[in-house]
Amino acid sequence: MRRRVGTIRDNFPDCLVLIKSGNFYRCYDDDSYIIAYLMDYQVKATVLNDMAGFPLDSLNKVLDKLEMNRVDYKIFEFENGIAKLKQKCDFQEDNCYEGVLERAERYVKVRDRISNVTDILYKNIENARIEDAISKIAQIIYNEL
Repeated sequence: MRRRVGTIRDNFPDCLVLIKSGNFYRCYDDDSYIIAYLMDYQVKATVLNDMAGFPLDSLNKVLDKLEMNRVDYKIFEFENGIAKLKQKCDFQEDNCYEGVLERAERYVKVRDRISNVTDILYKNIENARIEDAISKIAQIIYNEL
């Protein structure tokens, strides 16, 4: 399956590719960052690639966001082992895939770093020095932002 998805993905470099998989739609690598950014979904890191997914009933919300941001997309479904194009949107020269991807990569990277810091703070919540650490973080945030 991964090889087939990779082949599809390679054919559409500036287009978000969604693959129907059971009761979900999935996307991989760069596309997963765009979905995470636009929909506030999580990116799951696997051995082979990064992936994001959502249930079938969320498709219209996702497509609305992609269209609002002028991101080309193609939706595929495997039938008897063959990928069939089911739906597409092509903004042609007005496609904003690359620009949205740039913002999405930064967003996911920063969100993950924030999450990691939060995890560390929670793991050390009973440490007597945690309030000092939080005060320093808060001071930096308030002074920088």
